[in-house]
Amino acid sequence: MPRLPARLTPLLAELPVLVVVGVLAVVPRPAGTPVGPQRVTVRVASCDLQNAGSADVTYTVVNGDRVEHAYKVELTVAAAGGPLGAGVGLVNRVEPGATATGRALIVVRANPPDAACAVGAVTHDGHAGHGS
Repeated sequence: MPRLPARLTPLLAELPVLVVVGVLAVVPRPAGTPVGPQRVTVRVASCDLQNAGSADVTYTVVNGDRVEHAYKVELTVAAAGGPLGAGVGLVNRVEPGATATGRALIVVRANPPDAACAVGAVTHDGHAGHGS
């Protein structure tokens, strides 16, 4: 078997590392796994529809990223008959891994018994008011 030139020998020692790096670079991420600022979990903590014409919504936002973010929370109230109302909340300065709680009063056009609240969130790292 022919001998490799001496200048290639150090490269052979690095070959296993290069193979592992190459394999990891092409391994796909599980579908639906958000990355970066979109690593946020938001959920409805409570949805009080007891008062006619309004929904008192409490929600939580969990920052799954490695840096602080602010979030724009989009709230909706709907029933089988369709949308009843919507609103937006802002949550500022959520540290990495931290959970923040927000609350919003949403005006609704009706309060049917099957009404439910839903939330979604996106990063909103721009200016969001006083002290931001």
